[in-house]
Amino acid sequence: MGIKKFTYKLGELNVDPDAICNLMGYGEDCPPEIKQIVLDELDGLRDAIGIEAGFLFRNVEMFEDNFLIKIGEHNYEVGKAVFKLLRNSSSVAVFICTAGEQISHRSKELMAKGELLEGYVVDLIGNEVVERAMDKLHIEVNGIAKDLGCKVTNRYSPGYCDWHVKEQHQLFSYFPNDFCGVSLNKSALMTPVKSLSGFIGIGEDVKYFDYTCHLCQSANCLYSNRKPAKANVNASS
Repeated sequence: MGIKKFTYKLGELNVDPDAICNLMGYGEDCPPEIKQIVLDELDGLRDAIGIEAGFLFRNVEMFEDNFLIKIGEHNYEVGKAVFKLLRNSSSVAVFICTAGEQISHRSKELMAKGELLEGYVVDLIGNEVVERAMDKLHIEVNGIAKDLGCKVTNRYSPGYCDWHVKEQHQLFSYFPNDFCGVSLNKSALMTPVKSLSGFIGIGEDVKYFDYTCHLCQSANCLYSNRKPAKANVNASS
């Protein structure tokens, strides 16, 4: 199977305004004026372009005891936590997903005008957009896995849980240059910034967890304030 690519509209992603407030630390007690800013900015971005994602499948050749996964000609040192969660995978879906440049441009524009709160809100909207686009992609991968008699894991990205971000260069080598409009610099940082890449494990005995913060010890993770996922992507399997 070759590369599958998708383009999304903001309205298709069901971005929850309460999720943005939650990322700001308000939980269920979001002040009305903050909630209105979120609603206004979401409305202003309803026609945003450049929200894209894609994936391809690669067979896993070997799992080694030093937390290394061999996929084709590449070795990935994913760290202990990710290794344990992927080790029953027979293959992986390699993915790239982005919220595009338009949302980031809006955030920078607001910041430059001194509208710092509004700019921060839009920045968080970008985070949520790329995650919701990845939810859509994850469901697509799960559908193919089901047809193969398999299940899927959660998605895991370089830069998390001791998986070094530099390995994004290997990951990106599976795709054409500027796939989905996403590029890497020498330090393996992505442009647009609101982008994700990584693996979803596929296999007969893999597991998907509704909530995975207990697996990562990062003290500075933005997503520690995100509510647990509402549905297991494997629920219908």
